[in-house]
Amino acid sequence: MNYNEEIADIQSDMLNEMPSEYSKVKGNWLWEMFKAFSVKIYDFL
Repeated sequence: MNYNEEIADIQSDMLNEMPSEYSKVKGNWLWEMFKAFSVKIYDFL
């Protein structure tokens, strides 16, 4: 697995934990925020 795939997996896990009433579309504020968090979390692994 490469860097981008692992970050995408982390982001996907976080998005899946959010209730369905929130939009999880790419580019949405939630998607962007979780992308940034995923990059930082990956740095700790």
